[in-house]
Amino acid sequence: MKGKRKSFIWIKLHADISSPLESKNPYSSSSKSKNQGRAMNHIFAKSQEFNRFLNKLNSNFIFCDNQILQQHQELSRQELNIIKLLGQSGSMQMRELAHELMMPMSTLTGVMDRLAEKSIVIRNRSPKDKRVIKVNLASNGEKIFRTLQEQRLEITRNLMGKLRAEEQDILLLLSRKMRRNLIS
Repeated sequence: MKGKRKSFIWIKLHADISSPLESKNPYSSSSKSKNQGRAMNHIFAKSQEFNRFLNKLNSNFIFCDNQILQQHQELSRQELNIIKLLGQSGSMQMRELAHELMMPMSTLTGVMDRLAEKSIVIRNRSPKDKRVIKVNLASNGEKIFRTLQEQRLEITRNLMGKLRAEEQDILLLLSRKMRRNLIS
């Protein structure tokens, strides 16, 4: 975990002060053997290429988000993010939502009020503990989420469709392996 944090910090610090073309390899060090240095340079180059792919994929997903926001001009990006999170997770407590979205409860309450007025979410108090409020998508919210998911699935279907069956299996195997290493 500490190694990941250090890498993140390096990327964060250097992203602020240098352009991608000027970035230096954080793995090169005079204390490492040449073979280790070459291997790390190779990993760094592959990481940069993979990052470019992820950025392009993310741009396509943002395009889908923007299409939804054009179709539903009454929605803000913040509200759409809540719809996406609830659509993926199902029913969530308000405090869980606030934590996931890194949003103060007071802000989230205001956004939830607007989404409830638009009949996009439903809030329910727990019968066991009245302080606990569970939120889930109403039918309007589910419809918006399904539309967004269909657009995103179309992108991934197009990408997967260009691969042979064996390549698809390898890609899924590797993506599962990588997903296990993600910080959630």
